[in-house]
Amino acid sequence: MNIKRMIYLSVLILLLNSCGSANKHFASLDGAYIFDAEAGAFVKYPSDFMYEPNEFLSYASENSRTQESEYQTVRVNLQTHNNILGGFYDYEIEVAYTVQNNKLILASVPRQMPEFDYFMIGSPDSLIISAGDANAYLVNLGTGGAQKLFDDSSFNNYFSRDSIKSLVFARVMSVSPDGRYILYISNRAYIDDSQHNSFDLYYYDMQTGAEAYIMNFDRKEILTWDKDNPGSFLYRELVVSSTDGARSFSPILKHDIEDGQEYMFLNLNNRFRAYEMLDDEHIYIMRNAERAVELFDGQEELVQTAALYIANIYTREVFAVDPGRYTTVMDVKLSDSGEYLAFWGLHINRQGLVLTELVTIHVASNDIVSHYEQNIDNYYIDSFYWLPDNILAANFINLSDFNKDTCRLHRIAHTFRTNAFHESMTDIPGLEE
Repeated sequence: MNIKRMIYLSVLILLLNSCGSANKHFASLDGAYIFDAEAGAFVKYPSDFMYEPNEFLSYASENSRTQESEYQTVRVNLQTHNNILGGFYDYEIEVAYTVQNNKLILASVPRQMPEFDYFMIGSPDSLIISAGDANAYLVNLGTGGAQKLFDDSSFNNYFSRDSIKSLVFARVMSVSPDGRYILYISNRAYIDDSQHNSFDLYYYDMQTGAEAYIMNFDRKEILTWDKDNPGSFLYRELVVSSTDGARSFSPILKHDIEDGQEYMFLNLNNRFRAYEMLDDEHIYIMRNAERAVELFDGQEELVQTAALYIANIYTREVFAVDPGRYTTVMDVKLSDSGEYLAFWGLHINRQGLVLTELVTIHVASNDIVSHYEQNIDNYYIDSFYWLPDNILAANFINLSDFNKDTCRLHRIAHTFRTNAFHESMTDIPGLEE
């Protein structure tokens, strides 16, 4: 064996050995957690049975250390309606919360009946709680006082014991970032069995107390609020082909609550109409693509491959990566630095089984980053998310004991090309029509 070949093999072995440890988890938390980036804190989930001492953990990104945060609990009395017999009844819930970096953080909602949900309004001492499909309350965490927001004096006018429909009087969908506007849907105008069930969208103004109809909301979805205009929200319509039943979406539309007008926010190219939201500013689209591949004899051949497009809906910038063998991607997340993408990737193995893996791609080089541990006996990966400094957190749920869930932190580092066929993708269609 000549000297050059020995050196090459030595370097290759070194790289392969580093591949297994480059992204190995460097820390773990006892329990599964979500991360509040604005507050810089971990929030334990799911709180199915009780609040625990380590419900909140403050996180210092400079040294990747956590510290337990003290929290308070408050009991709140609410009302909801009975879908079968009509009328209202009282019930009590318990809320666990803390404040960090002047931001209110709430514990995950335990299993309580009836269901309720939290909505932040930018205040460290108050929030909105949606009580099932009945109403919403402005809650003061200091006193536990709850102020009912929507006018339900006409509730009994919409209720019919003979109807087979369940009344959705007011189901909160979203609250504007400044806490002023609440969007909710209701089928109150369609409770009569002589007409099909449908939903209308309404808004409530926290400053004036005004409550008004916006539009019918069948086959529509709220996407996010316009970051440049807090009084406008973005939404889309579901489009189903009459020929083959294929599902896609409309261009991104905008409704301005203050002037009551509809606008075209982003008239997407037809190739991007099957988009999904990545975050409040980005969408992603998985598409088939053609690529020229150079063969060993110098000739080129066109091959079919997949392309994962990421687009900023404000700047209209688009980039693409090759997801490799993964024919379907879900839950795409972009790191804070913009250097990495992570997603659930589905592929079919040689035995014909569909496998799901957590995949990370280095955007600049289009490389799939070397894998980290994903298979732990008696555990499965439930969710993942990015922390600052390209740290990927993955929650592993124990199949037999919920007290043994764990969250592993991986410092993602790109070391070398993992797949020589993942070339940069430059043939990117325009985002707009």
